Amino acid sequence: MGNVLPLVLSVPFLVLAVQRAAEFGPDPLVWRYGAFFLAIGWGTTAFLGYLGNGSLQENLAVQRHAIAPFEKRPRWFVGVATPGFKSALDPHEDVAFLVLHEDKLEIFGERVRLYIPRAQIRVMRLRPNIHSWLFLGGWISIEGEREGQPFRILVEPRMSPAVLLNALARRRLLGEWSAWWKRGLAPTPTPDQQENRPEPEVDSERS
Repeated sequence: MGNVLPLVLSVPFLVLAVQRAAEFGPDPLVWRYGAFFLAIGWGTTAFLGYLGNGSLQENLAVQRHAIAPFEKRPRWFVGVATPGFKSALDPHEDVAFLVLHEDKLEIFGERVRLYIPRAQIRVMRLRPNIHSWLFLGGWISIEGEREGQPFRILVEPRMSPAVLLNALARRRLLGEWSAWWKRGLAPTPTPDQQENRPEPEVDSERS
């Protein structure tokens, strides 16, 4: 729905512009219709492009809870595309949770489900998609090599229903995921480690 709404609201102005130009030439009203087409198309994509995102995330969270109840691992809601997927309207083949484990990255989607061992990843980088043409984000590309064959999985943040907010978060997420890839997750202290942690020194002298 979110991908269709910008077209539904903006294309009528494009039609009016074309009809007006065919009848009267490029007069000011043609340019006005054209401006409305661009502004409405960009604005609805930027702020309503992922309309319905919340219900998709909730449905997937229920599926995830069934196999990993009360999960504490870091995870993000993303759009994902595997090699060979192409679409004119929606660059996302599926929606998924990207989950970071200690030694692997997991993509848990409605259809796409896979693990990528951390040792097989060679680079994480930004790549463009159709949203990049509108300055509204793009892919985070996870690239590596498995059994001598290169692979690439493309993901794009979808935590917010506003495409613009996800676009603004893309570089930060690339930094966080790259830090995990290079150093792994920070170890979680065990109860024994927490109990044996030294107490901070306190100056007992009175002034």
